[in-house]
Amino acid sequence: EIQESGRDDVREEPRGGQPRMGIIIAALIVVLGSGMIYFTGIIDKLTSVLMPPSAAKVVEIESIKGFYEENKNFGKLFVIDARVKNITDEPQEVKAATGVVYNDSGDKIAEKSVSPGRIVSIDDIRNLQKEELERAFRDPSGGIIPPKGSVPVMVLFIEVPEGLSEFGVDIVR
Repeated sequence: EIQESGRDDVREEPRGGQPRMGIIIAALIVVLGSGMIYFTGIIDKLTSVLMPPSAAKVVEIESIKGFYEENKNFGKLFVIDARVKNITDEPQEVKAATGVVYNDSGDKIAEKSVSPGRIVSIDDIRNLQKEELERAFRDPSGGIIPPKGSVPVMVLFIEVPEGLSEFGVDIVR
């Protein structure tokens, strides 16, 4: 004989929809939060805080040329003429600009540091005495480049190194 107990054996079906809905809501929050951080500019502030300022490029060589010039008093010299640009909205301090010359193998054969902004005319390069030219560039005391501004850099190699093949300017900050 079978006895009935009056209770129905009813099992609840697991709700499969609720866990999926939680994942969808979490993903939506992450996407919206990321978009808000990106589009409000907070990401730029976070990047500047997380990146040390020295790693960020703040000045660049805008133009550079090198040429030989003849001085009537002592002979041939090599001139590096460049412009250094501040690419930020803040004034940038520069300790010195160092002109470097290399040989055919890429080895550094000479270097000379000067203050940015100190230049002499081509006429002076051709006519001044060696001591006067050296005095004009003797003190590499540095300088300030204004926001988005640029300054000239001139480096004179009065004694032209043998084997000069390439040249460049390094900015010392």
